[in-house]
Amino acid sequence: MKTQETLTRELLALTDINKMANNLIDHVVGVHKQHGIESADFYAEFRKEMNTDELLDQLVPIYAKYFSSEELSGLIAFYKTPLGKKYLDLAPTLSKEAIPIGAKWSEKISNKMLEKLELPKQNG
Repeated sequence: MKTQETLTRELLALTDINKMANNLIDHVVGVHKQHGIESADFYAEFRKEMNTDELLDQLVPIYAKYFSSEELSGLIAFYKTPLGKKYLDLAPTLSKEAIPIGAKWSEKISNKMLEKLELPKQNG
């Protein structure tokens, strides 16, 4: 029988957590480049130092906290189905499209909250 840690690592591998972590690193590098920090050698060396296994080691206990071995096995089985694979293939696209919508929605709510919190104007 597989341990909870082994199951969690299998699930994270199926959900391509390493790719997500590398995308995050690319995003951080892109932000720095936008701020005028240009150094191809630095970024190449920085990328070598970034070990996604370190992230994985920190995520395993979180999954273990919220999912039993049986639940992890169920998730793994789901992600191996055609529907699960489709979801994993579409997840980055869904997130990419949903993030700007969520940001606009959040801004709208924030603006409404600020309007309601505004103190009545005093005369004179």
